[in-house]
Amino acid sequence: MTYERDDGVRAEGVAAFAHALTHVHLGWAPAGWLLLLPGVGWFVQLCVDALGGRPRTLPPAGAGRAGS
Repeated sequence: MTYERDDGVRAEGVAAFAHALTHVHLGWAPAGWLLLLPGVGWFVQLCVDALGGRPRTLPPAGAGRAGS
């Protein structure tokens, strides 16, 4: 997952998810702010990577389906 703003701020992984949460509504914004803390974000990214949430390439929608 990649997050990019017009002013050049770019984030990937858990940080990108955290930035996106801050745009949902005020109820989710504190969760995003918490994930943006340096130690917390690093640890959550470590856990996601350890549990198999690595970057991967997905085929385009509809590609490789039988009968297409």
